Amino acid sequence: MTPTVAPLPTETAEPKLPIGGRKPPGRSGQRAGVAALLVLVGLVGVSGYVLFQSFAGGARDAQAARLRGVQSRADGAESVQRQAQEAFTAGDFAKAEVILRDAVQRHSADQDLRLLYAQTLIGLQRSADALAQMDAAIAIGPALAAIHFDAGTIAARAADLPAAVKHYTLAQSKDAKNPRIPLFLAMVQIRTNDQTGATASLLRVTHLDPGIAEAWGTLAELMLQQNAPTVAIQNARKARELQPEQIRWRLVEAKALNRVNLPEESAALLTGVSDQASRDPRVLTTLSECFGLLKKPANAAAAWSRAADAEPSNAEFAYQAAVWWQRAGDVEAAKKRAGDAARLGHVAAGEMLRDMERP
Repeated sequence: MTPTVAPLPTETAEPKLPIGGRKPPGRSGQRAGVAALLVLVGLVGVSGYVLFQSFAGGARDAQAARLRGVQSRADGAESVQRQAQEAFTAGDFAKAEVILRDAVQRHSADQDLRLLYAQTLIGLQRSADALAQMDAAIAIGPALAAIHFDAGTIAARAADLPAAVKHYTLAQSKDAKNPRIPLFLAMVQIRTNDQTGATASLLRVTHLDPGIAEAWGTLAELMLQQNAPTVAIQNARKARELQPEQIRWRLVEAKALNRVNLPEESAALLTGVSDQASRDPRVLTTLSECFGLLKKPANAAAAWSRAADAEPSNAEFAYQAAVWWQRAGDVEAAKKRAGDAARLGHVAAGEMLRDMERP
């Protein structure tokens, strides 16, 4: 089972950043922004605006290199870029795309135009085409770490995972002290089932910046998968210290505690969550495992029942309450909850109720 990126609020704004307008977060801003940026690698409803918080910095670095004489611009390129930028900033990506499609044909060796074209294509949800423009920009040069990083993120968005690994690896070779690069590389390596590579990348992150919770927490998930629960507990606790509000790290620690036969500690960890988190199906499932190990099925039934009472339209909550009440030997409570779930359309609950009502 592959560890998933924690569910986070998704940025809904369209890309509005001017090319070269914003630098990627520095070391001081990495911890606050890294969780949101990781959503990109999981490709969960990501907008171009979030993506190019990083991208614009790479473009600005490229412009600075050109001004130092690394790259010169052909006549007319600056003017056409301004026209495309105006359309892009106004949110008219279709108009910007028309301008830039022609511009890159006439100025094929202009890196700034290629980068803006890639940015525009992201706005049009054309990730694969954007990646092609990033590759062209890199071939023109300068092939900066920030541009390789952005290309890796676009490749991940386009589900071209080998390209993502390649670009992140190249970015890392050019900026070896930036912990964000191996963190993103690790997330792609997890998606390709390269657990060895992902573990090495995450350890690199913790060495470069021990304050990034996602590195410790994801390491904990990997260690649990690799049947090293004691190490998983240690890593999960570090992640939880850094992000105490993140239920994901509490869950992995609780699962690891169950694995080393410490269900009481695991249950205590999960009963201390907020009211809303207590109704998270992942919390309820893991808590039920704790009470199962403790031979206290009624406690699990009570937890599911509280969730069902709080969300009376949730058929699965009622059904799970019925299952655990039945295990606890309380047939009447089981029938009540199964009936609630069946009325909500839960098929298995209906079958369970019929079985219990048979003479």
